[in-house]
Amino acid sequence: MKKFLWVLLLLLAGCVSSVSEEPQLNPVKGTYRFVEETEGNLSLVDDALRFSLYDKFISELRLSRDPHYYYRSITLLVNKKIGLPVDFVPKDLIKTSVALSPSSSFTSIRRDVNNALTVMFDAALEDGYQLRFHSGYRSYSAQKRIYENYAQKFGKAQADVFSAKAGHSEHQTGLAIDITSPSSTGLFAVDFGDSNEGMWVAKHAHIFGFIIRYPKDKNEITGYIYEPWHIRYVGIPLATQLYESGLVMEELDN
Repeated sequence: MKKFLWVLLLLLAGCVSSVSEEPQLNPVKGTYRFVEETEGNLSLVDDALRFSLYDKFISELRLSRDPHYYYRSITLLVNKKIGLPVDFVPKDLIKTSVALSPSSSFTSIRRDVNNALTVMFDAALEDGYQLRFHSGYRSYSAQKRIYENYAQKFGKAQADVFSAKAGHSEHQTGLAIDITSPSSTGLFAVDFGDSNEGMWVAKHAHIFGFIIRYPKDKNEITGYIYEPWHIRYVGIPLATQLYESGLVMEELDN
């Protein structure tokens, strides 16, 4: 696989007619799309190889780095300490195709996440449980408004335990979704975790590549209260590892 991708990279590089001595003014056009096409199926390329190819591509053709490229990994850790650039927007966002809650908002997520979510929602329905999508991707500015509204209403200290500051929300990655169900008494209530749907999600989400990002008894580590409605796509291997170990992302060895 590595040899194949490197050969493909060299072949594609040969199609570039000219290379400026100075970094291009539009790094996204000059780098991101090129490497996206080189990679092909993201699930077949691990991060180490992807970054290696990207660095080689940048150095060989002397192009500007695209900062977005380093924030698109499905295993990206975002928390109170680790944030995202103000202008980071995933480039493969689509409107979700799954069932929405009556008051849903921010209904875009990344393409691969939507595919996995569709399979999970269908599997839940086959087992007799209805899940609803409530909120997905939020921009930096949208999260800023949400956090500031909560801080004004509840006070900053209280807001910090259930809402992320702008740049530190997983929703900006396009990999996080707030879900609910018709049987839950509230959109974002702990009782969702005790509902049949919530228990089904907690037991089966990892099969589809999702985790309960802020589980019980981990608030001192994650910095957030128990949120059974907040799921995060990390891919099946990592989701299974976290589910079986009972760990959260912050507890993994880097």
